[in-house]
Amino acid sequence: MISLPPRPSAPLLALALLGSAVLGVSMRSQIMAATDESALMSGIAASAFGLPSAVLRLHSDLPQPPVPPGKMLLRTAACSLSPGDWRMLSGDASALKYPAAFPYVPGLDVCGEVVHAVPPFAAGDFVIATWGGAFGVGGLAQYSVVDPALAVQKPAGMGCVEGAALANSAGHALSALRAAAVKPGDRLLILGGSGGVGTAAIQLARTAEFNVSFLAATSSDTALLRSLGVDRPVNYSSENWYDLPEFHEAPFDVIIDCAVGVAAWRRANVRSSVLRRGGRWLAVVLNEWHIRATSIFHLFPILFPPLGRMLWSKICSPFGANQYIMYLGGLDRGVMSEVIQLAEGGQLKAVIDPSGPFPFTSEGGIAAFDLLRSRHAKGKIVVSIE
Repeated sequence: MISLPPRPSAPLLALALLGSAVLGVSMRSQIMAATDESALMSGIAASAFGLPSAVLRLHSDLPQPPVPPGKMLLRTAACSLSPGDWRMLSGDASALKYPAAFPYVPGLDVCGEVVHAVPPFAAGDFVIATWGGAFGVGGLAQYSVVDPALAVQKPAGMGCVEGAALANSAGHALSALRAAAVKPGDRLLILGGSGGVGTAAIQLARTAEFNVSFLAATSSDTALLRSLGVDRPVNYSSENWYDLPEFHEAPFDVIIDCAVGVAAWRRANVRSSVLRRGGRWLAVVLNEWHIRATSIFHLFPILFPPLGRMLWSKICSPFGANQYIMYLGGLDRGVMSEVIQLAEGGQLKAVIDPSGPFPFTSEGGIAAFDLLRSRHAKGKIVVSIE
């Protein structure tokens, strides 16, 4: 097992997030440097903020992206989507996620062939890459620019669609399980088990590092949950996890919330026997899944209530209060490498929504984003570009 470097504290991460908004203009100017418009490519680009059907189109005359020093250029084979891609396209999180200019190419969870290399990679290598910071752009195009610090070699036996699906969410799932201090023998509940993070977390929870004794998860697709190894799938459309007598009789050591937010935390505290006394609650979704942050002033109600919950639980923990943990973790090459090694060893598989992979067309891009914003995807949403 590769050891992780020490994680920054949640308050420092929160300040960094605020800083990313304040310094957004500087970051955007670095990303969109001047380019040679004689080199063209195809890409699915957004002409403005809005609904996918209104703003997304495949263009065949986009300029190839410039390659800043220290970055790599990929010939993109596949790109998967994450919730942040919809938040950016919608414009509802424009204080955090805003393109330098329109049109812009969404996404940057990609797999592709290295064209312009940076050590330790070489031209011709196939790599899996993701983005860091507040946003990622450029993935839904024939060529994309990636940070080699957030890239890993694709195993020869792994397809590019699978590689793109594992680029981001699976690494966050591994980091989330560690942030929640899940350990062998724990009873674990995952809210939002059929999403990208949820499907990976379910599988990782069964590996030797975590080896939970009992695993429950919520989704409308209970068959998928069972196929991934869930002991007790909970169909949220017909039953409430916080009302089930079996969970009160044998409460959970850890609950990881990938789907609901503060309403679920309140349920767990009002019905405290669902989460054992002194249990751990990891919030991947802090307040609500939908984030509205069109002004820097919107960031305060997004960040400070979770910080307050975390502080309150810390103060009250000696008296048996449940521990509230904000997940604001990032990814690095070490975590990504671990995920790919687990996938190569058969302990983790990429769960890809059966509607995909979507074609590299206007219609394909619109359908992929419509599924993303519906929150009904089963696993990862992937667009095949090659």
